[in-house]
Amino acid sequence: MPRRSYAGAAADVNGPLFCYTSVIMRICLISNLYPPHARGGAERVVETEARALKALGHEVSVITAEPVRPDGSVEPRMTEESGVRVWRFHPLNLFFYGEIGRHSAPARLLWHAWDAKNAHAAGVIGRILQAERPDVVHTHNLKGLGLSVPRVIRKLGIRHAHTLHDVQLVAPSGLIIKGRESGFGVTDPVSRMFAASARRAFGSPDLVISPSKFLLDFYRARGFFPSSHGVFLPNPAPRAAPAPHAPSVETRFLFLGQVERHKGILLLIEAFRRLAKDRPKIRLDIVGAGSLDEEARRIAGKDVRIAFFGKKSPAQFTEMFSKAEYAVVPSLCYENAPTVIVESFAYGVPVIAADIGGAAELVRHGENGLVFEAGSVASLVAMMKRACDEKGAWPARSKAARRSADLLTEERHAERLVSLYTEKDLALPHEGPVVPIRYRAKPTEAYTGR
Repeated sequence: MPRRSYAGAAADVNGPLFCYTSVIMRICLISNLYPPHARGGAERVVETEARALKALGHEVSVITAEPVRPDGSVEPRMTEESGVRVWRFHPLNLFFYGEIGRHSAPARLLWHAWDAKNAHAAGVIGRILQAERPDVVHTHNLKGLGLSVPRVIRKLGIRHAHTLHDVQLVAPSGLIIKGRESGFGVTDPVSRMFAASARRAFGSPDLVISPSKFLLDFYRARGFFPSSHGVFLPNPAPRAAPAPHAPSVETRFLFLGQVERHKGILLLIEAFRRLAKDRPKIRLDIVGAGSLDEEARRIAGKDVRIAFFGKKSPAQFTEMFSKAEYAVVPSLCYENAPTVIVESFAYGVPVIAADIGGAAELVRHGENGLVFEAGSVASLVAMMKRACDEKGAWPARSKAARRSADLLTEERHAERLVSLYTEKDLALPHEGPVVPIRYRAKPTEAYTGR
């Protein structure tokens, strides 16, 4: 394989952060979903990494799943997309992972059982890896491709990096809701068996990357990755130019994400309607789709200040962020590091985030955003009211948000990945979040989402 050396440095605003020297590498990313088959932020991260690593001159390939093709074929096919070789195939199972929400609980249980040891998917991925001969395999979410993938990588003797995106190796649903940290779906016998199987299957990849301190601690506390080198590396921020905000007496809030109960959309609408009684000059834009579309619209009623825009592509985000003063991340579940936070920062939009999981690790309360107690309508109302009343603070918060994104560019993210792949990155050991959480909400009114 032809290779050449290169050298350079990544710097923060105060000077060099670390230096790197490496060679052109063959890098294979594996993700259960990849655009155009995408559900959330994890797939956008994989696409960004593939593009950024390719821009550095590396040979990049992606292995991902797809629905059964119209001709009924489940065999792998390779297409070249912007210089990245993308391998797609349909893993044999009851249904495609992207359609899992449409099926019953018993069907999903059988699907998970098959996915735990999907010999077909493991065989296909093994053959692709033998053909690609990568220097490093970087896995992301593997649900739908099977828990046998790490074993295949070990058997082939390839260096393995894995990025954590959520709690799906412990909770089969990938969700742990505040107030439901134990019981069915988390600590019941079936879930414990699933977690034990995942722990054995993954073993200890050479490198485990977490966009939040919370998630790496979550897995370590449960015995995962005992011999892996764990690092904290935030998700990359997209390339974006902050749009100028004309002075306005209105305050415009933006929700961008899945319209699902665990994302806190109903809590946000309730908080907005309460705030509107005292602060009528406010607006809420809701971008996204999900199973609660109809219920969310019903609760919003005929309030013209609440607008539903449906699902939009990342290329269409600019228009939405250009109108927003604050993005709101009202999650009720223990999330890793919602990509909407760094996306908002990239556009110079401060964030109002729930203090749950890793969601608020990058938000400096009062500087580049505000933090409220997860699940509390009263706490969210208070922070949204503060946003309305502190109009003069918005320009400084917007600049602070943009500075936060400047440290998380695609280029810097890719350079750090390469340094980690080649064991040269000593800059980001797991020693805690880049920005400490400086806010602890006092217990207030709880919200159940019902």
